[in-house]
Amino acid sequence: MPQAVNITSRDFKLSQALEAQIRDDVDSLDRYFDRISHCDIAIESPAIRHHHRGGPFSVRVRLTVPGAELVAEQQAEEELSQAIRKAFDVIRRRLEDYSRIKRGA
Repeated sequence: MPQAVNITSRDFKLSQALEAQIRDDVDSLDRYFDRISHCDIAIESPAIRHHHRGGPFSVRVRLTVPGAELVAEQQAEEELSQAIRKAFDVIRRRLEDYSRIKRGA
C-alpha cells in the first residue's frame, strides 16, 4: 500500500463504503508494483451543484512511483462506481507498463 493515500471528493460527500472500496482498489495496485509512494484520488461531479442527481462524474488517480508520476482520468461517466472502476483500470495498465519498463522487459 502506498505510504500516503489522499481521497478528495469535490461538490459532494463520499460515502464511507465507497471510500473503503477505493482504498481496497489502491491496495490492490501493490500486485503490479510495490513501490508506490503516494496516491491521490480526486472525484468530482460539477452537475451536482446545479441541482442534478448523479453524474457526470470525473475521477482522477495520480500515483507517485520512483522516477515518475502516473495519471489516469475518467470523465463524463453517469455512474460513480463505473467512473472509479474505469479510472483504476487505466492506472493499473499504466502501472503494469511502468513495471515492465523498470524490469527491462
